[in-house]
Amino acid sequence: MLAFNIFKRWRYSYNAFFQRHPVLKWMLRSAFLLIVTSFVLAEILVLSRFSEEDDVTVDAHYIIILGSGLKGAQLTDTLRMRLDEGLSYWQQHRDRKIIVSGGQGKDEDVPEAVAMRDYLLQQGIPENAILLERRSTSTYENLLFSKQVIDQDGYHAEHDAAVIVTSNYHMYRACWIGKQLGYDPVYARTSKVPWKDLPYNMLREYPALIKALLMTS
Repeated sequence: MLAFNIFKRWRYSYNAFFQRHPVLKWMLRSAFLLIVTSFVLAEILVLSRFSEEDDVTVDAHYIIILGSGLKGAQLTDTLRMRLDEGLSYWQQHRDRKIIVSGGQGKDEDVPEAVAMRDYLLQQGIPENAILLERRSTSTYENLLFSKQVIDQDGYHAEHDAAVIVTSNYHMYRACWIGKQLGYDPVYARTSKVPWKDLPYNMLREYPALIKALLMTS
């Protein structure tokens, strides 16, 4: 009964306030509608590249595996799944080189690229097939600095094509940024993420994708 009375008083105060400020009420409703609409559209874009498995990539000499964080010096499940996808693809295209991309965060003991390289070496990939990009702190920097690694490696091709390996929820944003940076074309190989992590990652991808679309468009 007490809770009902509190709600009733709150409801009365709410209605009275917005009756005195109808413009504010309209602005808040419009903002809420904009957020909901943009969220739905962003998630549709994310889902549009949720299961990419490009196989015909004859003009892509490089496989770029994007980092996703470490626990100290240990791979997260998400990062290991990205590496396993990149490994599987390389085993079918052994003439390609792998670029492992990721810098060192505040709570990480080593750069992500170093931990990623060590894991791939343990799986039998030769060291001369792996290139490191260890400076990046964002997806944009992952792909920007990886492009510089490609230029320094000296492989000359007609187009700057690459196969990007990252998680399903992250692929649309990564490919969008890749296109803006001049990768032509951008090929994609998605990896899955643990189901328990997917809802959080999908929610987090919304502001990250909006930021990427605004900054690179």
